Amino acid sequence: MPEIHHLSFCIMSKLSEHCTEIVVNKGVEVSLDILIAYHDWLLSNLQPSMYILLNKIFFYTYSFEEQMQLASLQRVNAMAIVAYDKVSQSTTQIMQTVPRERDWTIELFDDREAALSFLNRLNEEYKTKLQISQTTQVVS
Repeated sequence: MPEIHHLSFCIMSKLSEHCTEIVVNKGVEVSLDILIAYHDWLLSNLQPSMYILLNKIFFYTYSFEEQMQLASLQRVNAMAIVAYDKVSQSTTQIMQTVPRERDWTIELFDDREAALSFLNRLNEEYKTKLQISQTTQVVS
């Protein structure tokens, strides 16, 4: 059972020590203050190698500057966005093409379970690479 956290702008469902699902409240205008609160929550509640499921159930807005900050937290390994309508899908596709300061893994889905499967697969791949790396260091 996920841990549910209500923030002023969203519901954060902690799915595991590395993964959370975010549902932004209807009509929110995402500001820099909101992004700071979002990043603070992630850092306080998830372990490094974070995976984010952004479930776009409701319509909300954000500026270009806030869009750029979505991928700025180094500990976030991947984001899956579930968009149910053409407008949200188009917005996400545009966001995927914007150049960033660092590479990021972001995928668009129209199905929540497919998005979770994608994030779980990436998390398992990361854990396997980490174990191999640690084993190599011990042997050396």
